Amino acid sequence: MRSSFSIKAVGFALLSLANAQDVSENLAGAIADYDSLSLFRSLLGAAPQVLVETLSSQGSNVTILIPTNNAIKSYLKDSSISDVTELNQTMLQVFFSYHTMAASLSSTDFDVSRGLSVPTLLKSEEFNNRTAGPQIQSQFGNNADGQVVFASRVGKGKRANGDISGAIVNLRAGEEQNIKMTAVDGSWGEKNASRFQIVDK
Repeated sequence: MRSSFSIKAVGFALLSLANAQDVSENLAGAIADYDSLSLFRSLLGAAPQVLVETLSSQGSNVTILIPTNNAIKSYLKDSSISDVTELNQTMLQVFFSYHTMAASLSSTDFDVSRGLSVPTLLKSEEFNNRTAGPQIQSQFGNNADGQVVFASRVGKGKRANGDISGAIVNLRAGEEQNIKMTAVDGSWGEKNASRFQIVDK
């Protein structure tokens, strides 16, 4: 009886690991053509299970805000860390949660003239200074109760910077952090239901 339970437990653990690798490999494959996102791909390869754990409450309807290599280098420097492999699981959980919006959004979703408030998956009180209220939850679902970012499109133009091109959207996050997002409208995940956009922080 005990050996049967052990075999099932090992099987479940292997299945979970395989699922984690599938999700991370899918996203890594989707961004493979962007040389400027190679450090993010390294993060996915180093800890595939952390991304799966981050997404577990939300499912496949998300937008990953992928920081450029320069953005990740700046984050590591500010954290007094020399390499992405030194990030522990808690730090990675916060990192992925902060960079995940609780909806699959393309550039046209940010065309609203008054801007758009979108919850992320970051729910830790230490970092979360503005949570989603009933109105935002009615728009994005009851699980969408993480830190809210405010998004506003910058004109109608697009910009190109190296291998990144798309509409520019300003994101305002907690502690008055301003982030520039390039809406590349990348698709990934099951049935390509999720999106990725690129950010400079």
